[in-house]
Amino acid sequence: MVEVEEAEAAAREAEALAPRSADSATGVDAAAAAAVQEPEADSPSGAETVSLRYAVQVGAFESEERARDLLVAVNASGFRARIVRVPESPLVRVRIGAFSDRAGAAELMDQVRRRGHEATIAADVPDEEPVP
Repeated sequence: MVEVEEAEAAAREAEALAPRSADSATGVDAAAAAAVQEPEADSPSGAETVSLRYAVQVGAFESEERARDLLVAVNASGFRARIVRVPESPLVRVRIGAFSDRAGAAELMDQVRRRGHEATIAADVPDEEPVP
């Protein structure tokens, strides 16, 4: 069902915006963000899927250590960042969120910039490989 996929996309967006502690609000109502629940894993087959294509990228580095330093700083600002690689690139990237549309990513990008971090929109989220 389309509703299930939309709920899943909303949950990923809310997770990116959710504060990591009570002291680090991101301008998003934490109760509203927490109210979004993950859909059940057994969604009906044949359901339309929502492609989470866009993310906010806050850095790209040759050094995994530099990426981890930025990850710590971004998370301290109240975001939930991740470190990833994309195929055919040696760079390690630090990203926040996953969105089905560019507008959602742009909204988060503005919030990240207001917190003093450089940010851009990345459009290759399906190709990401998490860095442990």
